[in-house]
Amino acid sequence: MRHSQRCVFLPPPRRGLRKTLIALLGWLALGAPVRAEFILFPEFTLTNRQGLASESETDKDDIAPALDLFYTTEGKNWRLLGEFFVGEGEAEVERLQLGWFTGAGNIFWLGKHHAPLGYWNTQYHHGRYLQTSISRPSIVEYEDEEGILPIHATGLFWEGKHGLERGGGLAYKLSAGAGPSLKTDELESAPLDHLSEGRLVASAHLSYYPEANGKELGLFLQRAYVPGKVSSVEEVRLTTLGAHAQWQYDALRLFGELYWVHDRVQGAGGTQHGAFTSGYLQAEYGLHDDWTAYGRLENTFGESRDPYVERFPHFVKKRSLAGLRYELSDRQALKLELANVHVQGDSYGQLSLQWSAVFP
Repeated sequence: MRHSQRCVFLPPPRRGLRKTLIALLGWLALGAPVRAEFILFPEFTLTNRQGLASESETDKDDIAPALDLFYTTEGKNWRLLGEFFVGEGEAEVERLQLGWFTGAGNIFWLGKHHAPLGYWNTQYHHGRYLQTSISRPSIVEYEDEEGILPIHATGLFWEGKHGLERGGGLAYKLSAGAGPSLKTDELESAPLDHLSEGRLVASAHLSYYPEANGKELGLFLQRAYVPGKVSSVEEVRLTTLGAHAQWQYDALRLFGELYWVHDRVQGAGGTQHGAFTSGYLQAEYGLHDDWTAYGRLENTFGESRDPYVERFPHFVKKRSLAGLRYELSDRQALKLELANVHVQGDSYGQLSLQWSAVFP
């Protein structure tokens, strides 16, 4: 979304999506659920930016209320998961998945899901109360929040775990489905009732959990075909390789990811190739039961002449930040975050304050 956009009222579901939801709920009604949860994740964020370039399109001040609605219900061998997000200029079904348990800790999903790309995207969803920081790393930002990689896909998703004899285990995730398309300067997820607008996004993720808690190592791969909705681009092919790691000792937690992306941009003027690397490292330290201090460094290399990245002027290429989180109660948090941000042709300081919660 753009900073200058205003909140809009929730639009009515499209006819195709409405029929899909009615059919799905009718099918589930044939069997009584074992467990059901409906959770609300409200948030309210105030942002002030200093040092913006005179020609910058980014607002100096921003007020962003948002609400994430999460629902899940389970039967004997199935599970339904839905997530709907309402925010600044946005009202969208972020996830809608129907899963079948196949035994031994495996589950097979059908529907719109988070592509298993990296660590952050598989650990945190749209309810920002769950993450320590206010912001997400730019390389894993959502498509409509200046993100440049396919974060959502609609199709098949398989995940499971396998224990090892010597302790610890492996977690694996495989996904294939319709991904986003490229607009003028952002990605747009394929609508649930018009999946033909998207093309294949395939992802694989493998993690190793040592026997000791608080540690994790992982590798991931994604291949994406992104159709262009602008006259200058017919299709973008993205190949993403990466690794992530997490380490925790007592009150200190460190985790980070490294991405290498090769892009091929095909348009009326010919085909261009590019590659860039992006990563981040985040540290968190529990000062007290209710206080957590955190910091993060992000950087991107090789993007200055990349034919794909140059189409995203709001993508954060470099950022350093420090923040503090205070638990107001068991289900409410207040966060303060100070960042130095670099985007294409601009850099500025940013101060953010956020209240977030989970109910019930």
